[in-house]
Amino acid sequence: ITSLTGSGAMSLTSAAGITQSGAITNTGALNVTAAGPVTLTNTGNTFSSFGGSSTSGAMSIVSSTNGTLSATGGTVSGALSIDSRGGGIAVTGTLSSSSSVVLLANGAISQSQNISTPQLYAATFGSGYNITLNNASNGIGNVDLRALNAAGTAGSAGAIDFRTSGNLNIGSAGYGIVTGGNAKVVAGGAIGQTARVDAITFDFSAAGGINLPISSNAVDFLKIFNSGSGAVVYNNSEPTLTLTSISQSGGGGVTIANNGAIATSGTLTNSGGPMLLAATGGFSGAGNVSATGNVGLFGTGLTSSGTVSSGAGAITLDARTGLLTLGGVVTGNGQAVNLYGGDMAIGALVNNPTGSIVVNNMSGGAVSLGGGLTGFGLSNAELNLLKAANLTLNLSPATVDGAVNLSGVGALNIKATSLAVNNDFATSGALTIDCTSDVSINASSSPVSISASSLSINAGNVILNGGTAAGVAAKLASTSGALNVSTPSSGSLKLVSGTGGAGLQSFSNIVVNTGTCANCTGNLVAGAGGTVSVVQTAPVTTTNTNAVVQTVVTQQQQSLVSTVITSTNNATGDSGTSGTSDTTSLSGGTSGLTGGTGGTGGSTLLAGAGGSTPQPLKTNPDGVAGGDANSFGGSSGDSNASGGSGDSSSGNGGSGGSNSNNSKSTGKPGDPKTAKRVPPKNSC
Repeated sequence: ITSLTGSGAMSLTSAAGITQSGAITNTGALNVTAAGPVTLTNTGNTFSSFGGSSTSGAMSIVSSTNGTLSATGGTVSGALSIDSRGGGIAVTGTLSSSSSVVLLANGAISQSQNISTPQLYAATFGSGYNITLNNASNGIGNVDLRALNAAGTAGSAGAIDFRTSGNLNIGSAGYGIVTGGNAKVVAGGAIGQTARVDAITFDFSAAGGINLPISSNAVDFLKIFNSGSGAVVYNNSEPTLTLTSISQSGGGGVTIANNGAIATSGTLTNSGGPMLLAATGGFSGAGNVSATGNVGLFGTGLTSSGTVSSGAGAITLDARTGLLTLGGVVTGNGQAVNLYGGDMAIGALVNNPTGSIVVNNMSGGAVSLGGGLTGFGLSNAELNLLKAANLTLNLSPATVDGAVNLSGVGALNIKATSLAVNNDFATSGALTIDCTSDVSINASSSPVSISASSLSINAGNVILNGGTAAGVAAKLASTSGALNVSTPSSGSLKLVSGTGGAGLQSFSNIVVNTGTCANCTGNLVAGAGGTVSVVQTAPVTTTNTNAVVQTVVTQQQQSLVSTVITSTNNATGDSGTSGTSDTTSLSGGTSGLTGGTGGTGGSTLLAGAGGSTPQPLKTNPDGVAGGDANSFGGSSGDSNASGGSGDSSSGNGGSGGSNSNNSKSTGKPGDPKTAKRVPPKNSC
């Protein structure tokens, strides 16, 4: 066609292809039917509507008519491209291509009839032009959608609303989904990606899983709905990603990571698996979080004011070295609840009555309990918000700086480098204290005691310092069970009575295994029918290859049985002089124990100190410290990897990638508007 002018409906028919060297100007419709390729791309073309078909080859149409170009229908065996230079595009008839459909417009793009093609690329150029292609009958397998400024160099405020009836891949043409406004994508099947998404707010809905692992995704507000089957994986890089809603009922996990902070403002649920939310920055949770599997919230500083619960898995709330603030109820189900932080502010119930709660001090610094006034601090009120069958406190050097009276815990385990008890510490359940260094109970002007139903202490030394006034005693007490104290052979149990006194009192038996037991005579009191057993294991040095073993066993409160076993060979003491050995008296009297011939008696019993206790599970999104990768306290089958391929490096548990700035992403850099008019190519 060299030139064509008309004012009404115009039809072009060819048994072969159709091309042009001059413009087609027509105020009405243009309809084209051809058996070969159709190329009508003269920028002087003007027609108000277009429809056409080609049985062989591609079809490319350009119109510069001011206003919206109506695409009344098109069936093409090759690629179909419609470019409206004067305004928007309205799809009023079915568009079908066995290859691809491209819609380019200087106005909004909309549809009232469906589009059927393996690949769709749609772009608007200008200020705030929307793309609305949400017909439920669309059959589109791959999509690239961009609402750009007039130059095609950056996203504009145009909204994107897209829907397809089956599975969908985002970004097969290399552009992804880009807008400076909001975007919504609904798929009747699964959603995946090969290029990034960039929007202020993004709403995804799928029926077979959502896998968007590219770490350079840039979304500020995210909403996700998935049903049917499949996991949800989403990675992002924005200063803050706000999760407004997550609903997963597909039976898979939910793993969301941001290279930045995460905030939650709505309800986040997974009725068929675990949920992992990880931020490299802070985590601020105002929404409720629940899952049937493991729940893990991770941030450098973590605040949770909504509820957190798991139906059948572990719960991990990890503030790393930052402050962990709990303002919403945390509900376990019998599995572990793990709390991590450089400090903690517990203002709501953490309830796991048939399971365990593990509190981990990540600061590496001092800990205060009772008052909780310095360092990593937990007040008595905060401690009483922890309800569990087993509560473990993994601490550094710890001081009881205020009275503790703990209820609602079946068994309490304190693991620390050292523990200084300067105020009463009582728990209604069993108490086990493990310290690599000293445990001291210090009564100054008021009595101080450690009291539990049963009490076991393993430490380098156990020291009780009585006060300076009568009755100001330092005491260890068990109220319904046994009392056990163990130190290594180099350690000791020291009862420094002062004026106030120091001692051990048990409802049942007292068992002491220590290197030396200083001032123990008369200060170890067992209950009615109970026994007192003291084994001192401080080593002695002899010149004979045979050891001299002394066993001191004290039974009942006022009896002493001393057994000295000496080898048939003469044992020579260090000084080589004879004499009387140990003058230890545990029954209120003096019992001299005579050493062997020419030597001094002593004991070489090995220490009865307890072995090391395994540390509680510490798992982060990398899975590098305990547990399977990404399991955060559970089995690897309950979690989902959040890493994935992308145009920047994958991050911590899928949260990696370079930090993005506050501006929204652009189209391909340096890609001029005219280029966008060309259809894309396919310790303790």
